[in-house]
Amino acid sequence: MEKDFEGNFTASLMSLELQMNTLLEEVGGDEAKALLDSVSNLSRCEQKQILGLFRRVVNQVVAGEKRVYSDEDKRLAEFEEQLFQDVLRSLDEIELKNKIQGENSSLKVIKGGIGRAQNDDRITRSKPQLRVI
Repeated sequence: MEKDFEGNFTASLMSLELQMNTLLEEVGGDEAKALLDSVSNLSRCEQKQILGLFRRVVNQVVAGEKRVYSDEDKRLAEFEEQLFQDVLRSLDEIELKNKIQGENSSLKVIKGGIGRAQNDDRITRSKPQLRVI
């Protein structure tokens, strides 16, 4: 019977694989991999020119008023917004309950955005963050 050897290196490698897969999924998944495979077949000079052109086109699309979204993108955005609103309502209910029961803790909305909140090691996101104070 073969023994499983899972040490620090194997765990780190598995973590790196998961991070790479997550990263690629956020930028197009298999299509992004296929694009990078195609780019890898070009010379360095061709890569520089093609990637520069591609980046300019993407930046123009991002800056444009007309964007392309699938029905699935729209459903996911609506679900995320509904979930966010539900969480805010629940937090409001908790705060109201605490005030009724005479507890001093309350919730405060802090500025969102990518980065770190002051005195907080967690990364904040683009939605406003709530913190118990």
